Amino acid sequence: MKVASLGADTVRPFPIPFFLALESGQRFCLYHPAASTRSSSDCVLHIHAFAEEMNKCRRSAALLARKLANEGIAVLQIDLLGCGDSSGEFADADWTIWQQDLLAAMQYLRQRHEGKLHLWADRLGTLLAAELITTHNAQIDQILLSQPVFDGDQYIHQLQRSLVARAMLNPQGSDAALVTKLHTEIAGYELSDALIHAIRNLSISNNALAARQIHWIEIVKQLPATLPPARQKVFDQWREIGNPIQLHCVQGEPFWQTPEVCTSETWLAACAAVFTDQA
Repeated sequence: MKVASLGADTVRPFPIPFFLALESGQRFCLYHPAASTRSSSDCVLHIHAFAEEMNKCRRSAALLARKLANEGIAVLQIDLLGCGDSSGEFADADWTIWQQDLLAAMQYLRQRHEGKLHLWADRLGTLLAAELITTHNAQIDQILLSQPVFDGDQYIHQLQRSLVARAMLNPQGSDAALVTKLHTEIAGYELSDALIHAIRNLSISNNALAARQIHWIEIVKQLPATLPPARQKVFDQWREIGNPIQLHCVQGEPFWQTPEVCTSETWLAACAAVFTDQA
């Protein structure tokens, strides 16, 4: 693993872009050094959302990363293989390689921070975070799960269903070639069969995650709020198997799926509070 010599190990009050050189290519990273030494030993690895949701979440993720850095907590954002400005196309994306990307990112942080390492995962990143902990025995202090996806098969089905609905509104919606393509393309992103298969086979509702605390951030239209039955079931299951889960419902817009890019101040505040021990 090689890091471009861009002063990425120097504490500075602004984000530092660099490329992490791995065997499978370059990964674009954005390192947000802590603005003060008060909690500079703590660091957070961000695991981004999937496909178009990643783009919708990008502004919110950038704002939260900067907010945490200003609070004295360093953050590393990494574009996984085939995503953002990293090597490859989305069709090259591979679940196993994504895990290796995250392990390399963790190594980068551990080389620079002696204190606590936290995870922050958006949407489908929840499944990546869970596997990172359960399969690779990653030692994590706190985990922040933002609007988490718990079932890969259900998630892919929902994305494909939305694409089918759009295709039906298209004059070519009945074209056999288009219908066939729905199995390998979601919202303009071409997926390999291997990646689809890997995601479909992931579900973490019964997983015990080794962490001091798991924080679940759920954005709702209004407060007070109750979880939908399926998500309440996951919450109850996690409690039963001993996961130290804490639910935070915040009022705001579902920025990961809105037509226009938007942000939520309540979401930012709730997420920041998790890592500043104010949650």
